[in-house]
Amino acid sequence: MKRLTAYPALREALNQLQPKVFALSSKADATPIEVEAIENNVAADIERIKKSKFTSKGDKDKVISLYEEYARNTAGALTKTLGSLPLQMLAPGSATAAPAEPLPQVEVPAASPLRLAEGQPLLLLSWQGSGAGGGPRFGVVDATGGRVAAAVTGGEDVELAWDRCSQAVLPWRPPAAGWDAAFVGDARALRDLAEPARRLADDARRMESESALRAVGERARAIADGAARCQTIAHAAREAGGAVRSCVDAAAALFSRSDPKKLQAALGKVRAAIERLQPSALEAALSAALLSSGASGARRYAAGQPLTVRTAGGWRDADVATAGADGLCHRLNFEGPSSEPPATLLLHPWNHAPRELPHAVFEAMRAWWARSLRAHHVHIADALTGKRLDALQQCVAISVRGGVAETQASAIRDAHSLTAWLLAQHGARLEGGPMEGPRGALLTAGPASGKTTLLSQVVMIALQDERTELVPILVKVQVLQQRLLEAPDAFATAWNYIDAFLRLEHEASPPALYRMLRQAMKARRALLLLDGLDEAGAKRDDIERHVVEVLAPHGHVLLCTSRPAGVVEARFAAFRRLALAPLSDAQQESALEQRLGPERAAALLTYVRDVMPRDDDTGQKVTSNPLMLSMVASVYELRQGVGMPATVAELYATASDAMLARGGVMTPELKRLLQRIFFEAHVAQRRLIEDRQLDEAALGLEAPEALAKIRAEAAAMPFEPFGGRAELDHYVEVTEYVEDKGRRGVITTDDESQKEYHYDE
Repeated sequence: MKRLTAYPALREALNQLQPKVFALSSKADATPIEVEAIENNVAADIERIKKSKFTSKGDKDKVISLYEEYARNTAGALTKTLGSLPLQMLAPGSATAAPAEPLPQVEVPAASPLRLAEGQPLLLLSWQGSGAGGGPRFGVVDATGGRVAAAVTGGEDVELAWDRCSQAVLPWRPPAAGWDAAFVGDARALRDLAEPARRLADDARRMESESALRAVGERARAIADGAARCQTIAHAAREAGGAVRSCVDAAAALFSRSDPKKLQAALGKVRAAIERLQPSALEAALSAALLSSGASGARRYAAGQPLTVRTAGGWRDADVATAGADGLCHRLNFEGPSSEPPATLLLHPWNHAPRELPHAVFEAMRAWWARSLRAHHVHIADALTGKRLDALQQCVAISVRGGVAETQASAIRDAHSLTAWLLAQHGARLEGGPMEGPRGALLTAGPASGKTTLLSQVVMIALQDERTELVPILVKVQVLQQRLLEAPDAFATAWNYIDAFLRLEHEASPPALYRMLRQAMKARRALLLLDGLDEAGAKRDDIERHVVEVLAPHGHVLLCTSRPAGVVEARFAAFRRLALAPLSDAQQESALEQRLGPERAAALLTYVRDVMPRDDDTGQKVTSNPLMLSMVASVYELRQGVGMPATVAELYATASDAMLARGGVMTPELKRLLQRIFFEAHVAQRRLIEDRQLDEAALGLEAPEALAKIRAEAAAMPFEPFGGRAELDHYVEVTEYVEDKGRRGVITTDDESQKEYHYDE
């Protein structure tokens, strides 16, 4: 309260409230005390308590313990309050709100431009232009070390920058000395074939005789033979050349027949085969060869490039003295005592990164970030009462199951073992050896089964391990998709979505915070936790593809959560697949004991066994769901001395009344409206409730005849033709099957592999 009075707008509001602090005495009435008069010194308060007298032995220690807990909770609550208040409530006219805990005051020098050694092959992201389109372009760093030339398709050179290059490193296989010469040499050879290939495509559009067709085939064979001399894409070039020859032979045989339709179809196949020999196709083959070689993450830096590098003594700042001619060995000058000699280090994707911040600044910001994460994730809010529960002590250890055969992965049983497995993945990559995968982990579970709580536990456990170098970054996918819709250009020009998201989220903060997180990602020492892929709305497919095709190949330690519905199994085939299991009876008992104590838990367990129903699908008690178990415990605490409800319906009514009361908006009208909305959603098995459902519920309560008329008119309206593929939640009319013809409904299941749909009328 004292801290809140420091803000003018809040002080004015607080002055209108009744007093909250009183002096109590046996000799006088309770006297209000001005908040400003209270000494804000916890240590001094504890000393005064120690000097006080208590009636029972042990009370002094208990009071001190309670007071310390009170002080921590109050400070945490105020910290969160101050961090989330609107700007106008803090200091009218101020540009930015003060963070929950002041950020360290540090100097943030500008990041040095990225400089790589001459001849370094790179994959330029397609958004850089030059008309290549589609996938990445193959580029080679020029003699300055600061620009990149598109080595196959041509076009203007572009300035070298981290965000302009693909940072895919998986699969990773440490390359031998001279690994890049073959790729660069082949790129230059393919560039010589680019113009003949373009002319060939033009001529292929004008094949009006068999001789013209044969001439095109011969020139295509010459281009394919030239491409096949490039060792990195020899197999692909030979296949492309063989396809052209096969199509030419098939088309030539048709010139002597009077079947123009078949001839034109055959010539179309020739033109399509020739497209495989075009510069963009040859470049795509070269890019794919670089990725599959396992060396796409190899980097040779120019002299003077500032780096952050991992040594036996930890992460340090260093500048490149010379780039080694023998593979990826670099001679480095470490910052520190001037007498320290240069050292040689073999660089790989997990032991270095171009420097964003000096080491001291990075560590100061990392420590602040860790404290901020602890404050945010140490507690979870009980959904019913809002009571803060300890994320680790009050929540059960959630079982995890997965179809993995490896001993280490199959040992995952709870948040502790899951976190240990994630940290072990990073530890294995730090060795720099060959790495094929896994490319991430996907944990699926039903609604309210503990996915978000599990991620909070992972954050807390990871931060408890002082040895870990990982920086946890937890992203709510629902918020990610909102930012993606609001600022698409920011995402389109970033090396990955998470970096763009962090830039947008922290653009109002001092730049050191975002740049610390960016450096952690560049060094692949970030623990990326993406919560709720299923909550990405219209951007779900886009975000999931980005996770699988961009983030995972970057080599980050990656854990995503999702509801099972809508998961494309083939897309996540390379991911470790995990699933939250229902809480066992023993886990339920343990959770209740932690929250209520053994005696009270025993009484509630009798109620759970005798009254709570089982789920129709799983056969499990509904309290095997963590949210349901927490709800039952909350109702038990709310009804102390009254007894538990006699029926499940009464239990749910008590729970819903408590939640509405906590929101401060419980009215009979609101209850009726909510009941109608939830009933309609339950019947339709809809998870998302939108304005339409709200309107329908309101009309159904107040004007059911009007709602029925609207629905009848809508049902009779003819459908507009739709050219795309039907998808989940589309309203469709059956047109082909006799027994269902004319019926309409909403698609509820879409089996893409069998082209089958299920719908509810």
